Amino acid sequence: MEQRLECNNIGGWTRIASVNITRGDECPTGWNKSSHDGISFCRSPSDSGGCYPVVFSSKEINYQKVCGMARGYQKGTIDAFVPIWVDTDVGLDGLTITHGSYASYIWSYVAGICPCAAHPDSSYLPPSFIGSNYYCESGNNNSTIIYPNIFDTYFLHNPLWDGLGCPTGNTCCDNPNLPWFYRELDMATVDDVEVRICANEAFSNEALLVDQLELELDMATIDDIEVGLCTNDTFSDEQVLVDQLELYIQ
Repeated sequence: MEQRLECNNIGGWTRIASVNITRGDECPTGWNKSSHDGISFCRSPSDSGGCYPVVFSSKEINYQKVCGMARGYQKGTIDAFVPIWVDTDVGLDGLTITHGSYASYIWSYVAGICPCAAHPDSSYLPPSFIGSNYYCESGNNNSTIIYPNIFDTYFLHNPLWDGLGCPTGNTCCDNPNLPWFYRELDMATVDDVEVRICANEAFSNEALLVDQLELELDMATIDDIEVGLCTNDTFSDEQVLVDQLELYIQ
């Protein structure tokens, strides 16, 4: 049996975000807490479309590895990788995780029209800056059901990114690490981590709802530096003598 990820199954991680609405937590500042049919969740603070961020402090940790998980729900006609958005810094309907003032990309939890669906729409593909660093799932996975008003439908029976509930031929639930992600960045940083709830249409049409979020950072390895004095003969025949030495690390 393949071992689940959960922060690479090793120690050394520092948790910077832990939101679990199912245990009564409040939403982080920047998102609103709401509920529907007895299920509570975080949502965007506005009824307009767009991205709504919350920032989690890195606690000045010098990190290069990021791990975490999220769980959410779909409302309405959320589209995953919206074609008209893919050339912008938004690029999706879902939850996107970045770091730094230039929003350097880490991971996304996307919902709606997924590339991993049994019959994907080739116009709904992730932009190049996302690559394969995302999870995608649809809460509306039964095409035989006709909803009288799909815009007002909350798909609360099928939580997103939990690895469950995908229909036959759909590979969105296949990753054994779901809902956990693990990403090693190109270089170490102390940037804070930003998480944005994004949707390209108004809340009346669609929304991404989040009830669990966890983020952890792994401190970058800082190795000792060794300096050696080397010769290939005995001290009586040859010597290396040093009277000054300075080393700097940036």
